[in-house]
Amino acid sequence: MKNTKKLSAFTLIELLIVIAIIGILATLMFPAIQGAMNQAQGVKVGNNGRSIVTAIIAANIERESQSLGSVWPSFAKWNGKKSNEYFKKLLEGEVLDGITLSTLVGGGVEAAKEVSDLSKEGLIWNCLAGIESCDDATPFLWTRNLEGLQPKDFDYSDSDAAQQLKWTDNLNKSGDNEKPFGKTQVITVSKGNAMRTIKAKYLTQYNFLGGIAITNDVANTIAVMEAESGKAATSEW
Repeated sequence: MKNTKKLSAFTLIELLIVIAIIGILATLMFPAIQGAMNQAQGVKVGNNGRSIVTAIIAANIERESQSLGSVWPSFAKWNGKKSNEYFKKLLEGEVLDGITLSTLVGGGVEAAKEVSDLSKEGLIWNCLAGIESCDDATPFLWTRNLEGLQPKDFDYSDSDAAQQLKWTDNLNKSGDNEKPFGKTQVITVSKGNAMRTIKAKYLTQYNFLGGIAITNDVANTIAVMEAESGKAATSEW
């Protein structure tokens, strides 16, 4: 007599149940995974931003010894212009040591192939013109999912409501700057080279400015910068 062994296998219904369970678990885990990925990308992008600020500070120290002007973007020359042109000029002039096209991007934003292409692509950052006149805690760089801002765009009234003005609606407002963080967070790097991650729910004017109270002194500084913007730029930067 032959010994027959019964082969065990999953039935179709059992397979469908297993697949459904895996799908449910994956759905539950996705927000946590996405959050961890955003956090990791934010750290990498922020560190690149700090490298940029370090290179600008080093360039300014070197140029000062040769009686050359600062390379912080002046309010008169760069206010209202795209950051791409500013960084293109820096790279074309070989002003920043150790900064390459790949340093300017990250998190799904691809680097420009050539420096000449930088005027229209290959940059993840907005930058603040007139930063040289600002406090070290003032953001110099911030990721482009937050629409471009300049000092004149801030509300300098003394009311608490203005201090806590939420900027969530300014996240990815144009709809074409989704990468890398969309409406989830903004990475900033200050003039003093401090990097911060601001989640969307905490994105207020006050937090964006690093907790600096909006005072009359700050407002007066911006008023002077705005007045000077109508004059011919005395520096190439």
